[in-house]
Amino acid sequence: MSGLVRWLKANTGLMPNRIWPEIAAALQAGLGTRLPVGLTIVLQTWSDQFSPTEVNRLIGATLYSGLLCCYGEWCESDGRSRPTWPHSARVPVRYAKTVIQREIRRVAAGRTVMPLTASRDEIFLHRLRDKSRVTKSRMGTTAIVLSPDRILRETWILALCWAGCRAAGVRPEADLSPVDRATSIVLHDLDPDATVFADSFDRYRREFPAALLVGIASRPNSAAAIVNRGRDRNILVLPKLDPLIGVAELLAQCHGLGLKTA
Repeated sequence: MSGLVRWLKANTGLMPNRIWPEIAAALQAGLGTRLPVGLTIVLQTWSDQFSPTEVNRLIGATLYSGLLCCYGEWCESDGRSRPTWPHSARVPVRYAKTVIQREIRRVAAGRTVMPLTASRDEIFLHRLRDKSRVTKSRMGTTAIVLSPDRILRETWILALCWAGCRAAGVRPEADLSPVDRATSIVLHDLDPDATVFADSFDRYRREFPAALLVGIASRPNSAAAIVNRGRDRNILVLPKLDPLIGVAELLAQCHGLGLKTA
């Protein structure tokens, strides 16, 4: 988290006397009572670093102000297996700067905070609206999700279709039809070991030379380091266990590339 901490101090006016090593210390210092704040940021580097009890106490103290838990790569699956933090408060550290900047603008403008009870759809729309100008009405992109995991394929297909894409899913070893080969985006599951899927990834790179090839992995930073090693152009790797965050990032990439096939 050191890089994010340096960025926070240099770009957000974070006050050093309002940095605490743990939630209990912040609450004891009067966070949310004697020390009213517009935004509270928690840095979580491993699962179960904070107990549900202390998280609930922090939520109560910051109920009407912003609360973000910026989590590291080892906590990617926590939203599914450890629902300690509300979904609206969770953000991967690699996307944290964008979300924090949005929250700072919200505080400066005096706007109300998104409720911690917000649904995943509401969170998706909220973050996508700030991240890019792409809207559902402008998206007509086609996508294929390649994974041996049927439930994972269906989950990503639902997220992509909800965002306005036309999506389908197949197993990585399946033969693709001419319609499949005309797709604009190829999402390839890289788990359990990105090294094992490197050859398959290269196969689809050759078969879809005009498509945006994207990896999805439970530990995206580690997978990206493997699939991008020695390549001229980096491949985007998204968090497979948080498709809404992943799709928001993907749509921003598509918008930047002018990738629309309505």
